[in-house]
Amino acid sequence: GSLHKQHCPLAREDTMADDQVSSEATTAPSVPAVIPEHTTSLTSKIISGSVAGVVGILSIYPIDFAKTRLQASMGKGSSRQYNGLFDCFVQNVRRHGIRYMYRGIQSNLAGIAPEKAIKLTVADVVRERLDVWRGHRSALHGALGGVAAGTCQLIVTNPMEIVKIRMQTVSSAVAKPSALHVVRELGIRGLFRGTSATFFRDIPFNIVFFGLNDYLKIKLADENGVTPFPSVLGAGLASGGFAAWLSTPMDVIKTRIQAGKAEIEGQSMSQEIKACASKIMSEYGPAGFFRGAIPRILTIAPLFGIALLTYEVQQRVAQNAQIRRVENEDN
Repeated sequence: GSLHKQHCPLAREDTMADDQVSSEATTAPSVPAVIPEHTTSLTSKIISGSVAGVVGILSIYPIDFAKTRLQASMGKGSSRQYNGLFDCFVQNVRRHGIRYMYRGIQSNLAGIAPEKAIKLTVADVVRERLDVWRGHRSALHGALGGVAAGTCQLIVTNPMEIVKIRMQTVSSAVAKPSALHVVRELGIRGLFRGTSATFFRDIPFNIVFFGLNDYLKIKLADENGVTPFPSVLGAGLASGGFAAWLSTPMDVIKTRIQAGKAEIEGQSMSQEIKACASKIMSEYGPAGFFRGAIPRILTIAPLFGIALLTYEVQQRVAQNAQIRRVENEDN
């Protein structure tokens, strides 16, 4: 009996300790605190980003083509060349065939691989480092990763887009220029025309896109912190569409400057943006800044949804392969 009495307090303490551990486990943060134990290599991220970009752009390029021509050809009433995205698409296909809708894709394919590699890799690396440093996942980390990604990608994005826009908006009566011809015609300085507009479009876009995307992925993750593939696609579509809508005004300004439709040659970058914005406002009103908003959403949402899903699939395959290698080495 005395032995039992001596051991009972210990038994009660063990039980209380177990209950405390169980209680702590129940109340501990779940999904936001889950950080992957194994992260993939930088090389793996770069390859995944490149492949994701190519797959994404091949999927949506005809819509992007129609969007660019719609934004560059503003007009009122009977002077309007196109009555929306569908009309723009149909007119161009009827006149020139479906292959015409891939005009300018060469520069995009050449630029999209490094652009998406930079964008997705930098955003992923910065977010992972912040997650480890702070000890939990957060949408803020994704937004900060987006700022870093947008700044780094600018050196690739601007030349790629201005070549693409010049090839997409050239008159059909003129012989189709090659990407190399456009590069030679523009020169190094010309390739970076509209850089300020691109910067002020891409940085807010990346903040909203990567921040919202991470928020949705965290909310849609399971108890292990893993977001199912359909939810990855859904998060990419939703965040891409919302960010695209918010950044449309600066995209319209950038497109008109780079297409040479702003008629403000010889001014500084900030003066170009102000002059182009004033011209759009005086001629078309506030609605002019959202010209092509729906086509832009229909372009960006699937592009980033497909690209992020492709990236995520590749990264999980690489991560599982890395885990198996580590386990084999331990055995």
